Amino acid sequence: MSDFDKEYWDAHYAEASGSSQGGSPHLAAAVRGRTPGTALDAGCGPGSDALWLAAQGWRVTAVDVAAAAVEQAKAQPGADDVTWVVADVASWEPTDAFDVVTSHYVHVPGDFSDLVRRLSDAVLPGGLLLVVGHDTDSDGGHAHGSHLDLDSAVAVLAQDEWEVLAQDRRPRAMTRPDGTAFEIRDVVLLATRR
Repeated sequence: MSDFDKEYWDAHYAEASGSSQGGSPHLAAAVRGRTPGTALDAGCGPGSDALWLAAQGWRVTAVDVAAAAVEQAKAQPGADDVTWVVADVASWEPTDAFDVVTSHYVHVPGDFSDLVRRLSDAVLPGGLLLVVGHDTDSDGGHAHGSHLDLDSAVAVLAQDEWEVLAQDRRPRAMTRPDGTAFEIRDVVLLATRR
């Protein structure tokens, strides 16, 4: 996993275009019908989800290990409505609590459930936790995959404090650079704090 360290992600985003692609369909479905409040995007990359949430009226804090990704995000329309933090979510501890905590396709060394535990601690009562990873059985070219094991992640959520709304694999439509469409699957954990 050391291949996906700060230096890797800074180099990766320094070569990327930096354009926002809109919010995740999993995130859009999770917050549909909820009154905007506070949100944390942990591992925000170039800010697509954070910017989408802010455009919907959420007060967003977005965190990523790659300064290059955060700089790209800050250059996007609506970026002034987001609080941007450069920090490694593998060890960063949120100091506030949020109505929605989301993390998409984050790579962390060691046990992924430690990240889930720390993120869950930052969710307010009645709030949502959404963690999405690549399905390594159907990764659509994401050979790096994800270490998100649903059973282990759910196990860190105390049953008397959390209601698990979804722990499954879901399809996501993608488009190749040549314009052809294809579908991959994501691993999705969605839970609400009681």
